[in-house]
Amino acid sequence: METKRMMDDSNFTGYTLLFLIGIFGFFLSKSHLKPLFVPRFRNWSVANIAAASAGAIIVVCVAASSDSVSRVNSTGDATAMAMWVSLLFSFYKFGLHDLLRMSREAAWKIHYAFGIFTILMGMFHAGIVFRRLGNNVFHELLAVFGLVGLILMILGVVPALFVRYDRWKSLHFLSFLGLLFTIYHAVVEAFKRKTPVTITTAILNSTAVLAYLGQKIYTHVATKYAVVQKSEVSVEPRSSHVFLDLSIPGFAFQAGQWGRLRVPSLSSVAHPFTLVPGRDGATVSLCIKVGGKFTSQLAECCQVGKPPAMCLQGPYGCPCQPAKETQRAVFVLGGVGITPALSLATREHTSGRQVDLFWALRSEALLQYAAPFLELCLSSRSCVHLRGKAFGEDRPLPLHARHGSKELRAWLAELGKSYADGVSAASIFVCGPENMVREVKQFLLEDASFTQWSLHVEEFHFLPQIPSRGAPSNHAETKLADKEGDVAVAV
Repeated sequence: METKRMMDDSNFTGYTLLFLIGIFGFFLSKSHLKPLFVPRFRNWSVANIAAASAGAIIVVCVAASSDSVSRVNSTGDATAMAMWVSLLFSFYKFGLHDLLRMSREAAWKIHYAFGIFTILMGMFHAGIVFRRLGNNVFHELLAVFGLVGLILMILGVVPALFVRYDRWKSLHFLSFLGLLFTIYHAVVEAFKRKTPVTITTAILNSTAVLAYLGQKIYTHVATKYAVVQKSEVSVEPRSSHVFLDLSIPGFAFQAGQWGRLRVPSLSSVAHPFTLVPGRDGATVSLCIKVGGKFTSQLAECCQVGKPPAMCLQGPYGCPCQPAKETQRAVFVLGGVGITPALSLATREHTSGRQVDLFWALRSEALLQYAAPFLELCLSSRSCVHLRGKAFGEDRPLPLHARHGSKELRAWLAELGKSYADGVSAASIFVCGPENMVREVKQFLLEDASFTQWSLHVEEFHFLPQIPSRGAPSNHAETKLADKEGDVAVAV
């Protein structure tokens, strides 16, 4: 009885501490300690690493707590606890990340990390059960359900390393089926053991699954088919793009948000893209870099003047908001990474902040597309350079762009000098290749005069990937286009 009481206390303490970590993180993000939330190692912030590590330690402590059956129950409870945390950060809308004002990519990192942790803890739990029951495991229906759930979750995660985006999203559904098997296992276990902790665990996980299903149903019901008002395809020596202007009655979004484009005739899954303000009366515009199977098929359809039927889910994401004291907004962008800035730069300019932009790109068509959104927003210090030879006739470029290249560090240093007098706080927004992100971070760390700059890195790259053969490992844009079939550069 004493052992059972200690195990219940351990579990309730674990859930309480996880709840307190979330509350503490919420208030910490509103304090003057915002540097703790600056993206660092693989764009994990110190705060997120600390919170995830603390959560993992709590789960391990629950697994290590003593019970009367050789830790069969404690490891099972720990698996359910890790699964609950992973579920909480899996939502597209109305999730815990919205409440905590976390970015979608930061939430997905935690979802993925605790999903892997759930599998590892489940494997440890299964090993203990096998050691205790041997082949009799297969005669226990409850144990079989738990084992099937574990296998399905593994099959739904591991392929992320080897397959493209479309196929992985389809396979990832196996993880959800495994989740249902595992929750059934937890619910039946709660009825058998009838302890407060097993009942609480079953309720928390069941509630999270029902809420997840609810937001999926809401997303499906709220999704409306889009009317393609205009479609353009640019084909250039080094890159190709699809520009879509969609009319969707009742659809509205904030600057910096993203949506999921679903084209049933081309793919069974929806693909994420940045939302750009519509042109010529359209509701929303999408700028899509052609790279993989889905985007190539979409480009082919649009090129012959027959854009397929499509719908847009969303909007998603919590757009970055500079602190009130921020006086300047700086954008450092690479290629199609310009898309979030097409709405964010206008927002910052409208709020009275000076907007300075550094943009390196290879596509003149992309430059022509983006120019109308930016020409009234940018300061004279902005630098836009088009790499490679001119495409088509040699003529003046919009946004005072120049052919060639300029060193990013030199531009940041010049900008810092111009801010030396009168500018105490600035925000810097980065969306581009990994080497560009790395260079900005290193520069800000090395120069003490930039301590008051807040950094935000946009990305849609949270799963581990094996680099494609021949693809440059330091270029996130190329890897995403080659492996996943689309480039989603803002979340």
